[in-house]
Amino acid sequence: MEKLSLANVEGKVIDNFQILEKFSNGAFSVVHFAHHVPTKTYCVAKIIDLSLQSADEVAGSLHEISVFMQVSHPNIVSLIRFSYVEPLLFFFMEYLPNGTLLKYVTSKKGLDEIEARKMFIQLFSALRHLHLTHFLAHRDIKLENILLDKNHQVKLIDFGLASTFYNSSFKQIVGTPGYMPPEVMAGSEYGEKCDVWSLGISLYCMLTSFLPFSIQSRNVKRLLAECETFRPPKAASPLCGDLLMKMLSPRPDNRPTLLQLQRHPWMTGLPPITGPIIPSPIQFYQVKNFAAISKFKRHSVKPDSTLLNTCEQQYGINKEVLEKELAEGLVNDNTTTYFAIQVPQKTQPNLPELKASINVTVKEAPQPQPSKEKCKTPRLIKKKEPQPMPKRLGRIKPSKSSPPPNVRLSVFQLRPYVI
Repeated sequence: MEKLSLANVEGKVIDNFQILEKFSNGAFSVVHFAHHVPTKTYCVAKIIDLSLQSADEVAGSLHEISVFMQVSHPNIVSLIRFSYVEPLLFFFMEYLPNGTLLKYVTSKKGLDEIEARKMFIQLFSALRHLHLTHFLAHRDIKLENILLDKNHQVKLIDFGLASTFYNSSFKQIVGTPGYMPPEVMAGSEYGEKCDVWSLGISLYCMLTSFLPFSIQSRNVKRLLAECETFRPPKAASPLCGDLLMKMLSPRPDNRPTLLQLQRHPWMTGLPPITGPIIPSPIQFYQVKNFAAISKFKRHSVKPDSTLLNTCEQQYGINKEVLEKELAEGLVNDNTTTYFAIQVPQKTQPNLPELKASINVTVKEAPQPQPSKEKCKTPRLIKKKEPQPMPKRLGRIKPSKSSPPPNVRLSVFQLRPYVI
């Protein structure tokens, strides 16, 4: 039997999923459409070649599995199933047809405040669940990592940099230039408030289609100088501006937590927390060999009675058996059918239309002169010489030679799933 690779996976059937056309690729992963044969539904298959990854990158892939298997929220992308066939790791996920929030925001040249608040509250709700229930910081919140479903509801993706702050803090410099807070850039110890900063950057981007701070320089002092002169968008309401100023406080001690932010008067419409919060810190999976990945279990699921009846009547699955398997977190054909019809995509996505828009970039705003250079937003993983935070912030004057900090978000092609 031919060994599987990223080059020959198309057309293969993996755990009842037929791998269809590819529509995106990276250095060690690809994204295909997939067809779940038993339910005749379509989804997205993110496929990673673990043999091409470094130890840190493999750890990131295991982090993603850990999060998907233990976290469930309406505004977090749903995992239907994961599979491992040496050397490939498969994530079969719900298909989200409206692409990234970055594409949507740039197409409208910024959102009005009512629409921005609606989407921001959905994103906030997902992050609040991660922080309060699972003690999990995402650490790479950005518009490229927020997708929109058919109803333009927000779905958070990409948990490769996520990590727990349960009884611990972070020091690794991770994230994306333009979205990283000063304490991360400086190499200082930091906590979950790094996500609050990135939320603030994301809200500013939603309103303006601009990043508020420079991405060309990773200099902490320059970022702090830009923070000193930062002002909310002129079109923002006073309450929205106040929220932005609080979230983009350069000192993490002065930056509010999500619990404090949810009481802000601008956050009208935020769903209340129902019932007691049952802490469930994320347990990141570790394996000695990749074959052990197949033994991972999901969190216990209390099934929907309508879906149970559908599984029994249409697919011949005993609903008592299925209910028990879902409660035990088993990953098998029965539970896969349940999750496939939970987020059904009955028609095959149109590949030519999707391919017409699959890359995302940002470029400098044309101030004072247009810049023709396209600048991608790379993921920053490590930095050899972190700069210490000043003991006192004070007022730092921006350099007269510094270019304008505004960075326009521009979409030339859409990449719906970040690899």
